Formats: sequence, C-alpha cells, structure tokens
Amino acid sequence: MISFVFDTSAFISLEIVYLLDTIFKNFRILSSPRVLDEINDFALHDDELGKIAQRILEKKNKIIFQKAELEEELSFVSHTDNELFNLSFFENITLITDDIKLTRHAEAKIQTVFSVSFLFVFIESGLLTKHEKGLKSLNR
Repeated sequence: MISFVFDTSAFISLEIVYLLDTIFKNFRILSSPRVLDEINDFALHDDELGKIAQRILEKKNKIIFQKAELEEELSFVSHTDNELFNLSFFENITLITDDIKLTRHAEAKIQTVFSVSFLFVFIESGLLTKHEKGLKSLNR
C-alpha cells in the first residue's frame, strides 16, 4: 500500500470535503504525534474547524503516529514541520501539506504535494465523481 506523511493542514483540508475515509481505504497515512496535538487544539473550539478536527479525531486510529528524530532541521518552519520533514525524508515518503512555507523550504530535499492533488487522483481513478465531490463539499 502506498504511504504518505500528512501534516495538520492536509488533514483539515481533506476532511473539509469528507475525503479522509476514502484516503484511509486506499493509502497508509503517517503523521507526527505533534500533529495529533494540533488537531486536538483545533477540536477545542466550537467553530467549523473545531468540528472538522473532531471528525478527524474520530478516525485517528487509522493514522500511524510516528515520532521522528530531528537529524536535519529546516530554517523558518515550526518544530512540528521539522519533525514531519524528517519523517518524510528518512522514510522516503511524500509529505502532503498545504503549507506553502514548508513546501518552499523542503522542496529540494523531499517530495511535497498539496492535498488538492487527491481530488484529481480520485476523480481520474473513478473513486470519486465530479458530482460526488460537489455534493461532499456542500454537505457540511
């Protein structure tokens, strides 16, 4: 099964359009325990992002949380982002992120992809029709 490393922004963006269940059925997802902490922080708020974070937490058993040693650090990014960078680098797994700053600083060393790419992959593969995608985004 193909694996990806997800950051907080990827989880939030993909669950906004209810795609995490499809992702979990088709891919192995790794992340950092610090990302779980960030999602827990979002879930404390009684707003749209808080509700999305709560849905992610209901699925946390489908995520492999793995701590990574900081053998190499990127400048200008958070400790969490550095941990994800190291996890991606040493496991040789693509990092899924919507964080432009992280992508810019990591791009020469690891492969990064924006989460929206999954929409195209799912539509192209027939796992998700354009009609279903529209309904999922409206069904919040």
